Amino acid sequence: MQSDSQVHIHRKDAAEIVLSSCTEYHYVDGSCKTMDESMGKYFKGAISKTAARCVALAYRSHEIENVPKDEGSLAEWVIRE
Repeated sequence: MQSDSQVHIHRKDAAEIVLSSCTEYHYVDGSCKTMDESMGKYFKGAISKTAARCVALAYRSHEIENVPKDEGSLAEWVIRE
């Protein structure tokens, strides 16, 4: 996803790994809320109750001028936490 000045960088991984770097989450009403300790525990509990492998998808917005343009630089790019 791209706007005039930002892009969304998407990540798919094991849910507990994605959760460990989340600072916000989307609430059921579509609003974005800060990830506090109690919600982190809530999500960890939900993940641990799942018998199957749980995968999560997350995104972070970045200023477009900070995103590498060529494949070589993109492959070596480290996204800040």
